[in-house]
Amino acid sequence: MPPSRNNETPPPVMTWPKAMPTLVVAGIFDLLRMFFDMFWFFGPFLAAVAANAAVGGGVTGAVVGGGVGLFAGTLGAPAIEAFGVVMAMAVGLAGWMAIGLILALKNRRIFEANSGNTIWFVAGLMVSEIPLIGALPGLTGSMYRMYHAQIQHDKAALQAYEAGQAAKQLSQSRQQAAALMQMQEQEQAQLAQAEQETANDTAYAEQERAADEEAAEMPADILPFPPVKPREPLVGVPQYTKKAA
Repeated sequence: MPPSRNNETPPPVMTWPKAMPTLVVAGIFDLLRMFFDMFWFFGPFLAAVAANAAVGGGVTGAVVGGGVGLFAGTLGAPAIEAFGVVMAMAVGLAGWMAIGLILALKNRRIFEANSGNTIWFVAGLMVSEIPLIGALPGLTGSMYRMYHAQIQHDKAALQAYEAGQAAKQLSQSRQQAAALMQMQEQEQAQLAQAEQETANDTAYAEQERAADEEAAEMPADILPFPPVKPREPLVGVPQYTKKAA
């Protein structure tokens, strides 16, 4: 009995190496958002560096850069801080949209593996848009949690698939063994029948031969048919005899 073909394919499995590109993109957006959330610090520093480079460095550049940085950090602080908050919210929103698009195109199963992933994604987006709180790597943390749930789900699905395949193979092996035993029993029965027929034919032939030998050794007076008498010559009919040579 030939083994039956199994057309079922193993379920797709998400792994950490496959999830790493998305996590890297999320980390980049979180770093940019963190940078703009702390723009009240990085803004004056960048302004000072830019002024120093524009003047040409040296003592003059240091003085000019320091003055620009001080001005940006004091009088220009409200504008720089507002700019940082707006840019942080814009970068955060762009990051969530980019990650959502990547998941929709590459890994839509992440929302099917766990119904809570969709809620977690939306909640993470809303929380990340809160100033200062959004400075935390919320996008990366959310992606890590969602991928962790999907990997656990896929791992369990793969284990269930492998267990089912093992059970099917065991069942097929038992069916094949039963069919092989049945074929062997049929062959043995046919062989036994042929041997019995041969033995019957041999016994019948022996019986016939014994009957023929017994009939040949039987006396004539007890034969089932009387012996044939020689024919008597007819009266008035000349008899012809063979002349001797």
